[in-house]
Amino acid sequence: MKKMGCAAAACALLLCLLCLAVPDGQILWEASDALYTGSDLPAPAWSLLPYGAGLAASAALAWAVSCGLVRRRTTRCAAVCWLAWSLALGILLSRMLYCVIEPAYYNPKWLSRLAVLRLWDGGMAMTGAILGALLAGRIVPGGKALAPTALPLFVAGARLSELFTQIGYGPSVSMEGMLARQVGYATRLNVSVLEAVMALVIFLCIVLLPRWAQRRRLELTDNDRLRAFVLLYGISQIFMESLRRDRHMVWGFTKVQQILAILMVLITLLMMAKDAPGRLHALRITLLAAVPLIALEFALDRADVSILLLYGVYLLILALYLRGVYRVFRQSLPSRSGEY
Repeated sequence: MKKMGCAAAACALLLCLLCLAVPDGQILWEASDALYTGSDLPAPAWSLLPYGAGLAASAALAWAVSCGLVRRRTTRCAAVCWLAWSLALGILLSRMLYCVIEPAYYNPKWLSRLAVLRLWDGGMAMTGAILGALLAGRIVPGGKALAPTALPLFVAGARLSELFTQIGYGPSVSMEGMLARQVGYATRLNVSVLEAVMALVIFLCIVLLPRWAQRRRLELTDNDRLRAFVLLYGISQIFMESLRRDRHMVWGFTKVQQILAILMVLITLLMMAKDAPGRLHALRITLLAAVPLIALEFALDRADVSILLLYGVYLLILALYLRGVYRVFRQSLPSRSGEY
């Protein structure tokens, strides 16, 4: 009970920290200017901030729903401990990843100013938050049952929370409604809403995955469900990051979190492979997808070609890649009779 009480207190503290200290999805201009000029960095406002409150609410709701879905496969203490570790590691790694990658932090003085701990300056990376939750599952074994369903729900809520920020928008469009967003004088595609919808689709896939395995008489563990989430999220995020035009964590014409998404998928495939030929196959299908996608990213950034045509080819390549990934995942699951 003492361990559970400490974990619950840590959860409450970290959720409050998100509500009161995270102002935006990317670095604030005043903080960026201060890092370059060497002037005093802005102080925290310590007031309720919409984006941070959205992140906190998303984390709490995702955890609660996931606990209800897997209540027989984990203990209450393990669930609370996993949430505490996920929040702590997720906040730290998402902030650290942003600070390491974002060009605004290339000033060497940021380390001496502990910029990575200054959440109120803005700047978080979703990939870091997911890695933190995955690492928490290694620390708290019971978290492996919670993570596959909690993570897509958190992603959905976090993406909707980007409506309070200046990120999450895509190319100019001529439409109205939830998929459109006013940015300055232009109407932009609301990519964050598309990402939220995709996260909910992934959540449904993970919920239905045990039924799919049962019909095919396959053994399915929590690790398999977690790998399925990483594969689906990674492949979908490759496309979603391509749609973004908000200059969030960008190197040239390539989005950094897009590269990280491809690496997440590749590493997961290599972990599932049972032998050298399987690992070689995983590497081959990833390269066959990554090379033309990089070319398409360059074309989308520079070439004077129809954007609808380019994205049609983009989706076709990802569909073929998803088909290859599905086969690797399917072959990695043992049958109930013990045959592969």
